[in-house]
Amino acid sequence: MSVHHQNEASYWAALAYAPAIDWNDVAVRLPFAADMKTCVQDPTYHAEGDVWTHTCMVVRALCERRAAIAPERWPGLFLAALLHDIAKPATRSEEIDNGRLRVHHHGHARLGAMMAWEFLWRQGVARTLREQVFHLVRWHQRPFHMLFDKSLEANIIRYSLVGAWPELIALAQADNLGRIAPNTGETATDLALLQAEVEERRCWGAAWPFASDAARVWFCRADGRSPYYDPPPPKGSEVVVLSGLPGAGKDTYCRTHFHGLPQVSLDAWRERLDIEPDETQGRVIQAALEEARQYLRAKRPFVWNATNVSRLNRDRATGLCLDYDARVEIHAFDPPPERLFAQNRQRGAVVPATVLDRLIAKWEPPSLTEAHVVKWVD
Repeated sequence: MSVHHQNEASYWAALAYAPAIDWNDVAVRLPFAADMKTCVQDPTYHAEGDVWTHTCMVVRALCERRAAIAPERWPGLFLAALLHDIAKPATRSEEIDNGRLRVHHHGHARLGAMMAWEFLWRQGVARTLREQVFHLVRWHQRPFHMLFDKSLEANIIRYSLVGAWPELIALAQADNLGRIAPNTGETATDLALLQAEVEERRCWGAAWPFASDAARVWFCRADGRSPYYDPPPPKGSEVVVLSGLPGAGKDTYCRTHFHGLPQVSLDAWRERLDIEPDETQGRVIQAALEEARQYLRAKRPFVWNATNVSRLNRDRATGLCLDYDARVEIHAFDPPPERLFAQNRQRGAVVPATVLDRLIAKWEPPSLTEAHVVKWVD
């Protein structure tokens, strides 16, 4: 890690423990702050005004509850509060509803989670902390809408697999207190009721105790499934699905750990079909899917060697394999930025910077909701 990244990573980790936050300094260092300051929110439910003002209020409210959070988890929760609404400017829309201006930010939680993950990665922040921030930002809106949802239990269980409920509730409580609105009291009551629901399902301080990896995967694949059902172990192929940016070292990893095992390689299909990375990839993907089906029908083990950095793309690969009753492992790569960019330049087929930046912006860390095993490759 470069000295610059060491300094930046140290700054963001230490900020959580600062006796007094210099908000002007934070705004200078945070590339989203300028847009947040000019992004005015809904005048009824965010009468405090712009997103930056709201964020400062949320962080202050959260800091008042710091004593209730495990010390090792505090920096991630703090950064999640700081970054939870960074995508509001990019998703802002307006409508007039019964003569009243309504402001919306549809999709800001998912986009914000990816933006936070990329920002902290470029700053050199440790992966485990980035994962904590990612899932908190990704889920930070859901506690406000979950209580009367028919998928309440499923969502409680799913979040328990990727994060800690005490942290998510603490973030939601601070988010509620960090605004000026007529319904903050009602929302506080709903959050208390949600906490009771989580505690009743024994997920307050722990993940749901699935009977097996197969049970967890089966449950997470579709709504309406019982978390108590334990299906038979998979009887199909054993598949390793790689997830990593170009230049992350996937090919070297395959040569070292899976020599002789068949590979479904998108790079190989691109070369075979003479299609560049910045061209339409439909034919490449279809060819890879058909090759994978051949291995799955024969119940042969193989490696799926592709970027698969977005949840959507991983689901295309893992979903097909799980449909064939395969046992699926995701092996994910997380090299520091300097090494990634250097290794990409050394590739035989260098991925253009515009394509690489687009993939980085879509990067979502894999979780145990997706496969039987998730392994991070150092």
